Amino acid sequence: MKRLIDVCIVFVFLCFMPIAAQAVDVAKLNNMLASISSNVPGLVQFIFGACYVMGIFFVLRAVYKFKAHAQMVSQMSTDKSVAKPLVVLMIGVGLIWLPSLMDTFLATLWNYGTDSVVAYPESTDPFLNITGPLVDIVRVFGLIAIVRGWAMLVKLGNDGGQREGVTGKAMIHILGGILAWNIVGFWEVIQNTLGIAG
Repeated sequence: MKRLIDVCIVFVFLCFMPIAAQAVDVAKLNNMLASISSNVPGLVQFIFGACYVMGIFFVLRAVYKFKAHAQMVSQMSTDKSVAKPLVVLMIGVGLIWLPSLMDTFLATLWNYGTDSVVAYPESTDPFLNITGPLVDIVRVFGLIAIVRGWAMLVKLGNDGGQREGVTGKAMIHILGGILAWNIVGFWEVIQNTLGIAG
């Protein structure tokens, strides 16, 4: 069923591709990218707000699981572990403090915080009107990947279900999101590593 949905999405995309591929003059493209770029800060604040709500939900869920665990212990049924609610609690707290955690991740990887990750560096680049908004869009996708990685970690705290490979996938989402959040710094690291910095 999932494969059928994927094929349908690709088919619809290919049907509308000629419409999207029409020639657009540079002024319209620059206006469109400037409009997208002006909406990015609001979208980032919305994602952080959603993280706060999710974090509070997970903390309350963990408290409920702790209560259920305490009732099980009092009834001498100790087959459940306290580790699962503890994982959910830590993830909830992590989502509430996500901006500070991102600061810590960036300071660990690049030795500066999020207030230094502003935009594409000013230069004589003729494509600066295009690269700036595209960098902003990549940063939003990086933030979404970070939140998705934290949400995937909640599966470790759920009772039952498949948990094989969840930790690895979640860490890849979080690390990839951090790299995408600071795509300009990551690109500079790649350039300096490969010796193509110009």
